[in-house]
Amino acid sequence: MKRYQAMFALFGAVMLFAGLVGWTLHVPQGPSANSVIYAEDSNYLKDLAPGTSGQCLKTNGTGSAPSWVDCVTGAAGLKVVGLSVTLDGTNPSSVAHGLTAVTACSEMNLRSTAPGDEVTAFTYVVNGANIDLYAWTTNGTDPTLIASTDANDVVKLICVGT
Repeated sequence: MKRYQAMFALFGAVMLFAGLVGWTLHVPQGPSANSVIYAEDSNYLKDLAPGTSGQCLKTNGTGSAPSWVDCVTGAAGLKVVGLSVTLDGTNPSSVAHGLTAVTACSEMNLRSTAPGDEVTAFTYVVNGANIDLYAWTTNGTDPTLIASTDANDVVKLICVGT
């Protein structure tokens, strides 16, 4: 505690002598172990006691003291996996997902050129330990989607599950 008071007193003296600030810095009496010191206003420092295990520090806007709150986290036990599959022309192309259960997936074609009559859409089905990825295209004149036989596009998937 004495070390903190001495440090803040030295800071205040340096600022005062440098002519930058002409105020007195009020230091809390006896900050508790592992506490957070914050500025209450331009002259006073306050001591925020530690929160409980797993809490996060929350700012409460200008003029309000910070506080400890329960952290917001994702649903317990969910995992996110990144997958890559090269279309093999069989439609579906399959890739192992490594999850016990899949909640949802999002697909992205890594093509660097406009698709034209190439793959324009994807759908998927969870098939046990695999994701069966279906690629869809058009024939150029008819906008109806048909199964693609593309055998070279690389598709990235992000899947969430347990």
